[in-house]
Amino acid sequence: MNHEFKTRTSLKDYRAFSFWHSYMRTNPILLFISSAVTLAMLPLLYYFYLLDGDMFSLGIFIFCSAVLFIVLILFPIIIFFSTKSIYDSDKFLQEEQTITIDENQITIATRSSTFNVEWKELYKGVETKRHFFLYIAKVKAIVIPKEQINAQGAAFIREQLSKWNKTKAKPRH
Repeated sequence: MNHEFKTRTSLKDYRAFSFWHSYMRTNPILLFISSAVTLAMLPLLYYFYLLDGDMFSLGIFIFCSAVLFIVLILFPIIIFFSTKSIYDSDKFLQEEQTITIDENQITIATRSSTFNVEWKELYKGVETKRHFFLYIAKVKAIVIPKEQINAQGAAFIREQLSKWNKTKAKPRH
């Protein structure tokens, strides 16, 4: 059974993929816990520095503050702005895509080209609340916004991912 639909990957969709890939492919619980522990330590370290002028505590305080700043503030800002230039440079991504999915393969056709990938060749498949990310390589994916496909198409993709997950060994990150 074939499922065919037209879709267009917007900058918002591509940013969703970039953020998911950068943050959710790591263990989000581990990221949250380590950030929370670090945040909880900051006042304590600063207190020890103020209490007796402990320079070691001040050094750890500065280091932890810098790591939190990079991970929680700077890195998301870099992702947000860099995705625009990456998106603008990928004309295939911006074109309207006709995606045909069957039991064996995914075909993406645009005005200028056609791309086929067999399900067994996928690197990884992920379903989020608003998207399907079908990884064709470690950092490149077919982004399918759920709002642009019908319920039968989404159910078929889910079914294919379920079959694929049963036959494919878990990829290493």
